[in-house]
Amino acid sequence: MADACGVGQPELWVRGELPSQARFAGVRVGGLSGIDYRRSRNDYLLVSDDRGAHGGGRAYRMILDFGSGQRVSTRLLDALTLRRDDGRAFASDGESGPGTDAESIRAAANGWIYWTNEASGENASGPQLLRMRWRDGKSRPLALPAYLVPDRHRGSGPRDNRSFEGLWIGRDGAIWLGLEAPLLEDGAPPTLAEGSWTRIVRLAAGDKGGRDYLYPLEPIANQLPGRLADNGLSEMIVLPGPRFLVLERSGSQQPDGGFRYTSRIFCAYPASGVQAGDPVRLEKQRVTDLNALGPFDNANFEGMTFGPRLADGRRSLVLVADNDFRDERPTIFAVLAVR
Repeated sequence: MADACGVGQPELWVRGELPSQARFAGVRVGGLSGIDYRRSRNDYLLVSDDRGAHGGGRAYRMILDFGSGQRVSTRLLDALTLRRDDGRAFASDGESGPGTDAESIRAAANGWIYWTNEASGENASGPQLLRMRWRDGKSRPLALPAYLVPDRHRGSGPRDNRSFEGLWIGRDGAIWLGLEAPLLEDGAPPTLAEGSWTRIVRLAAGDKGGRDYLYPLEPIANQLPGRLADNGLSEMIVLPGPRFLVLERSGSQQPDGGFRYTSRIFCAYPASGVQAGDPVRLEKQRVTDLNALGPFDNANFEGMTFGPRLADGRRSLVLVADNDFRDERPTIFAVLAVR
C-alpha cells in the first residue's frame, strides 16, 4: 500500500534550538514532551514532563517562526502550572499525593485543553487523561475504560511509566490515546530480537464509538550488553480512515548512564481484508527515519503536530525533542515538509 497516509517523503525544512538553560517566568524550560499547533491563534501549546525538580509540570504557549526556511525562531508567550482539579499543586517526586509526568497535550475546537499524565506508582493516580482551561490550569481527570486503569495487583492494565504517550482530539470530538507499550495482558514490550503489539484507543462517547487498534511496534533499535533499552509509541496523529501517523522512539542506555535515541515515523492503517470484531489489527510502513534527515544530535523526539503551510505549499510537520533537563542537551525543534 504505497504512501498510505498521503504525506509523501518528508524533507527537513529547518531545525532550531532552545538552550538547555533557557528560563521563562523564573523557571527552567525543559522536558518538553508534547506539542500542538492551534491554527486559530497561530501558536503552539507545549507540555513539560518535569516531576517537580524544576518547578513541576507546566504547559507553555509559544510562537515558532520558520517561514523563511533558515532556522526556527522561538518566542515563549505564557507559562501555566498544571494543577489538580481543586486547585492544589501536584506532588513532586518524594512527596505524598498524586504527581505529574505529562507526556502529550492537545487543544480541542471548543477551548478545552487535554493532556495525559503518565505518573504512576504508590502515591500517584495515573495514568490519566485530563481536561483543563488555560486560564487556571485546573485539570479534571476523565473517566477511562476499566482496562486502561492499572490493576492494584499489577496483573493487568497499563505499565508503569509506559502508558499514555500519544493523544489526539478528532474534528468530531473523538479522543484517541496511544499507549507507549503493550498492556500487561497483551504481552511483553519489544526486545532487541522482536517487536510487539500496543494499542491505539478511540474512547467511546457515551456508549458508542469506542474501539481499539493493535499497533505493531518495531524491535529495539540498539542495546549495549547489560544496559537498558526500549522502543515504544511516543506520539501520534490520527488521519481520516482512520490512518495513523505514529512516532516511535527507541532509547539505548550508554556507559555514562545517559541514553541515545533512534526516532522513526510510520504510517499505520487497518490490515487488508475483512475487519471483524475488536481490536482492529494495523499494518504499517515506514515514512522516515529522523536520524537520517538531519543533524539532530541524538534528539529524544516525543512531540509531533501538523503546523501551518510552508512557502512552497507543503504542510509542516513539527516535532519537539525532550532534553530531559540535561545540561549538555538543548531542546530541539525539527520542521519537516510533507505533502
